Amino acid sequence: HSFGGEEGSIGPKYIFAFLVNATLCVGFNSLPFAFSKSGLALGTLLFCILVGFSWLGALWIVTAISNYHAICRHVVQERYLNTHTHTDTPQTAASQHREHAIYNTTYFEISGHACHIDSILKSLGTLTAKRCYAVVFALMSIGSLWSYAAIFGASFAAKLEVLYPLRALYGWASGEGVPPMHTCDLYGEGPLTWECYVTYWQALALFACIVVPLSLCDLKEQGWFHFLMASLRFVLIGGIVGASVYMAASGQAPPHPEIDTYDPTKFPPRAKMADWLQIRPLLTATAFAMSIHGNIPDCIQHLADKPQHLTTTVQAATGTSSLVFLVIGLAVPLAFGKWTLPVCSLNFQHYTAGYMTGSVPHWITALVQYIIFAPTVDVISAFPINAIVLGDNVNTMLHGRKGTPRQKLMYRLMVALGPIFGAGILFNIDNILEWTGVPSFFLVFMMPPGLWYITHREAVKRFGEETVKSAPFYGCHCSPLLASLSVCVCVHA
Repeated sequence: HSFGGEEGSIGPKYIFAFLVNATLCVGFNSLPFAFSKSGLALGTLLFCILVGFSWLGALWIVTAISNYHAICRHVVQERYLNTHTHTDTPQTAASQHREHAIYNTTYFEISGHACHIDSILKSLGTLTAKRCYAVVFALMSIGSLWSYAAIFGASFAAKLEVLYPLRALYGWASGEGVPPMHTCDLYGEGPLTWECYVTYWQALALFACIVVPLSLCDLKEQGWFHFLMASLRFVLIGGIVGASVYMAASGQAPPHPEIDTYDPTKFPPRAKMADWLQIRPLLTATAFAMSIHGNIPDCIQHLADKPQHLTTTVQAATGTSSLVFLVIGLAVPLAFGKWTLPVCSLNFQHYTAGYMTGSVPHWITALVQYIIFAPTVDVISAFPINAIVLGDNVNTMLHGRKGTPRQKLMYRLMVALGPIFGAGILFNIDNILEWTGVPSFFLVFMMPPGLWYITHREAVKRFGEETVKSAPFYGCHCSPLLASLSVCVCVHA
């Protein structure tokens, strides 16, 4: 392996945007429903515990990547000395190099070369470990892409029909009159009609036309786009949290998600404070929402000045995402109670800010339209990140470094189109996240400490404990006791 790759030139704000976009996308829309099921107090406690271990896991990944770079550099130099040293035996040359490396912490710097986790497991772990990680990561990533497509289709179909301008033009030209627009509430209580399915599928086709080309481009070519999407996402979350807090604090009745006409006297049943029988949705949704770990190697690849910015950027991204998840997870159920939907932004499709239907100010209407449609733009920014990471991992796993650019694009195309077709059949976010959360638990709680342990053990063997502790990213580590606790949390859950 060549680890002297050219250092990237992307600033930390763009890497922060990459990580935030890869984390926040589905979680902020699905966690309020999970909080309303498990109870607000119990949900907050469990969420904080799980997020704490997830935050540590992200730092363990950074340390493991640093250790792996050092190990690979050491192996390369050791082979060079064994090959080109004539006065000493290979064992003596390697021994001299090892003594020199004990004091050389520059080996631990992370280059601009992509370092996939499956490559680390292949080199230092076992073939079984690599295969298990590849399967789990693929399942988690496919579930993420699947849910992104379903959220776009459900949000878009709730308000607009993609082909309506063509139908309207045909009706006007043929003299039959302009037909009504077909919209579709996928999470309504009534049966879904054929027109509803067609409207949803049209939205998925539009989604594919946007995200598939983006999935074929490299991340470094999309820095400005993801920074813009992250900014729009925070505006969206601010609107949802602000409206929810205002309704809960003022005692204003929220809009019923199934009734078009606002009734100020009708309130939802309050969400419970604790329900131990309903904690599984929260556990799986939290694990899925915080499963940033597999994306870290690709997202940080082009970060400039990694020793100065990498740790703080990862900490800022995971900390910001966790805080946003907690705030919106509590705010929406406080306002909507048991009316909270699996996609919480759809709770606002009939929001009037307390005004009676027909007298709603234009700015409220604009806010509602933004809350409904912003998630459709939101998932557009997250889908390419996950498709690129999964496609490149599949290419590396099957072909190693011998894969051609055409093969890489082919795998990206396959992993981008597959989940979109799947979302056309299964679109219930709650079911998707519940199944995807199972492999996410492994990825979030078991893989990071295990990866840190095997790279730390090998680095200590080659460089010594003192050198490893003085490495630039060693401050990201935590004790083996916390690593063990992380594994226990996963096994118990």
